[in-house]
Amino acid sequence: MNPIENTIKIGRNETVEFLTEVDELIYFAKICVAFANTYGGSIFIGVNEKGKLMGVNPEPELRLITEVHEFIDGQLNIETVVHLVKHYCIIEVKVAKADIPLLIKRNEGTKVFYYRVESNTVEANKIIERYLNIRRFAKVVEQSKLHSDYLDKLGENESNLSLLYKVMDLKPNEVDKITAELIFLEQIKVQLVDKKFYFSRLKS
Repeated sequence: MNPIENTIKIGRNETVEFLTEVDELIYFAKICVAFANTYGGSIFIGVNEKGKLMGVNPEPELRLITEVHEFIDGQLNIETVVHLVKHYCIIEVKVAKADIPLLIKRNEGTKVFYYRVESNTVEANKIIERYLNIRRFAKVVEQSKLHSDYLDKLGENESNLSLLYKVMDLKPNEVDKITAELIFLEQIKVQLVDKKFYFSRLKS
């Protein structure tokens, strides 16, 4: 089994996504931005969500892919590679992690962040938005006693925002700020449960 087949067999995850085709360019753009804002990753076009090889006609797909930048605010770095896997033509779009987080442009003129959580491409909530803005504006965050006290109270449990507001002896805005800073400091991981964001302490 070649490396591409093995990657596809493992399935969708934080850095791998499957599309049968690029039928909605804005959806494709959201996946690209989510990968760029998280760890980077690869989108395999010509593979269904269960990992079944479907194949694509590469020419129209490659043309569409070049138009993705129209929906994005920021520098998206992608590389496309065409693979032949078991006689199926598969396009791999390699998305590099962005040093400066990217946003999706909406029709009404607003711009929003997208982020990758496990195998989900999601619109950033206010915590993730704060975290991405720390990176976007190159803010300096240093570990403090406040961060350590927060982590001690958080413990090993997963908490959503409502629980955090109850547990922490801080104003909601301060909870938002510290949570975002701890994600930046790689002390907290983000999970998605029933479409809700949960935060938990990373084990050292």
